[in-house]
Formats: sequence, C-alpha cells, structure tokens
Amino acid sequence: MRDEILKFIRRELIGPDPVSPHIQANGEEIIFPIPPRQRYGAGILFPSPNKNGEGATYATADSTTATEEEVIKTNADESDVESSETITDDKSSSNVGDDFEEEIGLANNFLPSAMGFSCFTKIPKDGFKVQVNFGVYEINDYSYKKEDGTETHCKAYYRSSLDQPLEINVADIPLVSGTSKNFPLKDKDNKTLELVLNIRNRTHGNDSDKSIHLLTFTLINRHEGAKENIRNEDCFFQVSFSVAANENCFCPYKLAASKTDQDDEKSNQLLFRKKKTFAVGHGCSPSWADDDSEFVNTITTEAIPSYEIKPIVPNDLKTVPLKMFDMSDLAKGDITVNLVQLNSEYEKWINEQETIANKELSGEFLTTAKRHIESCRACLKRMKQGVELLKSNAKVNRAFRLMNKAMLLQQLHYGIDTRNWIVEKGSITGLEQVTIPDINDTNTWQKNPDGSLRVGSWRPFQIAFILINLHSMLDAKHPDRQMVDLIWFPTGGGKTEAYLGLSAFTIFLKKLKDKTDSGTSVLMRYTLRLLTAQQFQRAAALICACEKIRDENEEELGTDRITIGLWVGDVTPNDRKTATKALRDMTKGKEENNPFVVLKCPWCGSQMGPIKGTRRFEIKGYKPRKVNNHDSVIFKCDNENSCVFADEKFLLPLIVIDEDIYDCPPTLLIGTVDKFAMLTWKPKAKTLFGFGGAERKTPPELIIQDELHLISGPLGSMVGLYETMI
Repeated sequence: MRDEILKFIRRELIGPDPVSPHIQANGEEIIFPIPPRQRYGAGILFPSPNKNGEGATYATADSTTATEEEVIKTNADESDVESSETITDDKSSSNVGDDFEEEIGLANNFLPSAMGFSCFTKIPKDGFKVQVNFGVYEINDYSYKKEDGTETHCKAYYRSSLDQPLEINVADIPLVSGTSKNFPLKDKDNKTLELVLNIRNRTHGNDSDKSIHLLTFTLINRHEGAKENIRNEDCFFQVSFSVAANENCFCPYKLAASKTDQDDEKSNQLLFRKKKTFAVGHGCSPSWADDDSEFVNTITTEAIPSYEIKPIVPNDLKTVPLKMFDMSDLAKGDITVNLVQLNSEYEKWINEQETIANKELSGEFLTTAKRHIESCRACLKRMKQGVELLKSNAKVNRAFRLMNKAMLLQQLHYGIDTRNWIVEKGSITGLEQVTIPDINDTNTWQKNPDGSLRVGSWRPFQIAFILINLHSMLDAKHPDRQMVDLIWFPTGGGKTEAYLGLSAFTIFLKKLKDKTDSGTSVLMRYTLRLLTAQQFQRAAALICACEKIRDENEEELGTDRITIGLWVGDVTPNDRKTATKALRDMTKGKEENNPFVVLKCPWCGSQMGPIKGTRRFEIKGYKPRKVNNHDSVIFKCDNENSCVFADEKFLLPLIVIDEDIYDCPPTLLIGTVDKFAMLTWKPKAKTLFGFGGAERKTPPELIIQDELHLISGPLGSMVGLYETMI
C-alpha cells in the first residue's frame, strides 16, 4: 500500500500520468487543456538564463486552452551556491572555476536549469555507465470523442520519451582539478541537454589517497531563456539520471568533527556513524542502495526522495515485571523489589555499553560515548535515590502506591468504548451495555488479540521517569527542581502515561502533606488546541480515579475534591453566561458546535452531549447548576444504574468554564499559551498560583509542556516570555 501511495505521488507531481482515453498509440500521454508545466511541479529542467541573466521568468496557462500563456516575472536573484564538499570540513582551496560554480548555481535557481550530484570516487577501469531519463512535450492538433459521442478538436501536448544510455570512457574523464568534460545528449534539438562532468581533487576527509577524486555530474538544459516567457517545448520533464560502474568505486564522505560542533552534533555523528553519505545533491536528492556499505556502485537522482525510517519501540524487560497492581495499595509486601531489579538491569546495560565503546570507538566518538554513559549513570543515580526514598519515607511510599492504583484505574476506564444511548421512535430507551473492568479481576481487563493484557504494566522508561523525580516532588528546594527532564520518544511510545503517573504522584503527595492544601498542583500545557481537547479526555479518566480514591480515603486525603480544568482558547466557554446560553441553545437544537468538549463519561464511557434522533433534543451529561451561587454548567453522568459519578453529591470532577476555573482552581489544569497570556488581563487567574483570599495556597509544583517540538520560531519566542514569568 505504501509503495502504491508513493507511485501515485510521483505520477501526480512528476509524471508522466497517462489517463485513458488520452493516450498515444505508443502509450505516451496527451496533456490538455493545461500545459505540462502547469500539470507537473517537480523533476523539470527549465531553459538556462541567457548571457544577460534574463530568462528566469515563469509562465502559466489559462485553463481553457493550452496555447494562451500568462507571463509572470520571477525572482532572478542568484541563490547562494552550497558547496558539496562542506561536509568534509576541508578548508583547502578547491581550484574550482567560475563555470562550475555557475553550473551548480543553475540548480539553485527558482526555475532550475540543472540537477546533479557530487561524489568521491575511484576512477573505474571501464569508465561510467550513465542512464538519463527525460521526456519532452510538443503541441499539436488533437481530436477526441466526448462521452456523448461528439468529436472535439483542440490543441494538446504530446509527450515523447527520450530515455537514453551514455557511456563515459576512462579516457573521457578529466583528471586535472577544476576541468570538465561535456557530453551532449540526443533530443529534438540535438545538443540542448548536456551532462557535464567536473573534477576537483579535494582531500577525502583525513585521507591523502590520490586515487580518490571528487567528481560532480550535472545535467543541464542548454536552451537559452527568453525575455518574455518560457515555452513548454524548451523544458525537459521527468528528468533523472543514474551513474553506475562495474566495480564498487563510490566512496562515502568522511565526517570530520569540527571544533565548533555542539554536543548535539557530536551525538548525532556518533549515533549515525554507520550511516554513510555517498553523494550530495544539487537541485535533487541522490540515492544509493545501502547506507552501511564501504562502497557502492550506483548513484541515482531523485526529485522526490524517500527513506524508510525504522520504528523505535520501547524495551520490555521480561525478567522484571513492572505491574501497577503489584506496586499499588492493593498488594502487600515490599513494592521496591522489582524496582531494585530494574536499576540493576539498567546498570548492567550501561556497563555493557561502556565495554562496547572502549572496544569499538576511539577519538571524538569515544569522548562523546563516554559523555552519553555519564548521562546514563546520572539517571541511574537518581533512580536509585528514588527507590531509597520509597523505602525510607512513608508518605512518598503511600503516594506512590496510590498513584499506581490510579493509573491502573485510568487505563481500565479510559479503554471503555463510548456507550451510546439507544434511541427508538424519537425516545431514549436504554444504554449500550458493556463489561465494566474490575480492578481486582484480570479476566475483565482489556486484552490484546493474542490474549495478553493490554493494560496494567509500566514500560521501563515510564517508571524510571517517575523514580528520578520523586525527590524533587517531595522537596521544593531540591536541586533537581532546577532541571527540565525531557521524555523523548516517538508518537505512541507512552510519554503521556509517564507524565500522567508523575502528575498523580504529585497530587497525592500534596494531599498527604496537608489534606487542607487545595488548589492547582499540576500545570499541563499544550501548543495546539486540538491536542489539548484530545488529551483532556485521557487525563480526565486519571483525575476521576484520583477523586474516587480520595473519596474512599477522606480522613487521610481530605474533603477538597481532586479536579481537572480545561483552559483553552475559544474551544471552551470563557464565562458562565456564554455556557448557560450554549446549553439552552443545544436543548433547542440551535447550537451546532459543542463547547463542552467532553463526549463520554471518563469513568463508565456513557455518551455525553446531544443525542441524535431524539424528538426533544435531549442532552446527556451537561446540567445547569449553581456554582458559587452563579448559574453555570456542570458535568454529571446520566448512567444512574452503575456510574459513581451519576450522584448529585459526587459529580464528575471536570471544569471547562473559565470563571469556574478561577473560582475553583482545578488540581490539574490543562491549558494553552493563549490562555496564560490572559494572566495580564484577568486578575482572578492568580488563584491558579495559590493567591486566593487571605490564605496563601501552595502554588503548582509540576509543569508539563507536552509536544515541546511544536514550540519553535515566533511561537517559541512568545511562549518563552510566559515560561520565565510562570
């Protein structure tokens, strides 16, 4: 399927893409009513600018005919030439002539006239075999029958394929640095497409092997650009070429680490040291068969490059079970046994990496590897300290156990599919029935197709992340509070579970320290509103679990509710008046957008919001109620038979209205930077930081910035201001 998608993209953007019945007898395509330059956008070589620098203009065509072209002037500024050998960090003179730089510059024009690549190579005994592929289009009369049988006459572009091989003998390869050799190709004008071979005797990395040369192969459209417009007939389409030899002669570029390299660059050079670069493209991307080989024998140009990136999957330690149930308050005994074993396995792995590094690496690579290993040891040290804290501090141990129970409940209840209300003849007659998981009965837990449990286990990196942060969550003056811990993992790897676990631990620990200390404990920030709404549902299941545990342990955790708030742009209501009006409109069938976000009960999965097909526009889950003596909207599950959050005295702990958030600061607040910007204009928002009335509450102790990679450019600069202030 992936290959078919790639083929479709190439047909769409590069061509050719013959569409029946507009196909020539030889199988080539016929294009109308638009010209090929408007049909395709990549893999095109345009005429070169003339001697006065003119000709880099842009022509389009009217959609009604293939001959009426509109001329649009383009930017004729010459792009900076990016030298292909910069990757070697070689500062020696290259003896490259002006002609070569001009030819490479043609590949960087807005409308490129050239494409090619540079590579290090030994001169093969049999020379090089080049295969050049391209097509041209010529306008001509065209007649065809429409579906109704009538015959239509128009102008159309007929494609001709001019694919051809080219042999470059050893005698034709220039061996003096700075010289070149031109190889004209056959086309309709005979000498308007040329392959140019340049040689530059640059140092190959740190080697002084005189048999290795730096060659540049460049395919150039020698048509001279016109002042007014560019004719489609003067362009070459679907252009690509490959250079091959009978022996493995192409050598990889050697990456010489620079003194100016930062740690990140040095780390990448170490991690990707086995992936070799055999060519650098100009106006295209070169490709080859194997990144890991010492040599390759064929290099091909690509207008749309592709590369398969292997998935990164987390390790599962089969010998070290990391079960949430076993580390919760539901289990008896020492919860640190497997955590000690986890640390031992990690230490063993670090020692193995150190042995491999000392054996296989040297120089800058070894220095970088040792820096990585020291970072691992620093993490291991914090993990061990976390385990020791679990053994020595009763409150930390208790909060850790409750966190494990809450996370297990979250996984069990978040995994319940939406249970729709059954509507018959315009009335709700019931609710879809499902098995509600029982935390004490694994037979009711969600399972994978192979029968294994889908929930209930930590991945090693998740529990490790929590362990390294136990000290800083306990002690506000701990030096780790000055550190930002980054979870770096691809989508679907389990980052969310890791920071939700730490959030639950933080919430319970604060309650255990002082059960009357309410207010916001965790700030969770997102960059995109859509992502925020999606994650809110997941975090809501965790907060429901935490609140249920608090309710069951009131004497220990207090009576102040554990809640979650959504503080996002214009997605949710800014004030109670707007919210109550939106709910009234929904009951009348007027409100198309649902500003209350929550579409199912986070605990039992019952459908919430407008129920389609009902005569009276019934709304489930959203109720008009008083909040601090003000009319507002709250969340209450309507599954009164089996959901604990269907009780009027135990409502769902969800808040999405800004005014309610200020009056009743949620324990966990999910927001976006546009809302944090409102701190300047909304004095009441200070309650989120513990300023409420005469009594000072503990401010948030944990800040989570999710999707950190999205904070870049101007957005990142703006976020940085609020980051510092918060």
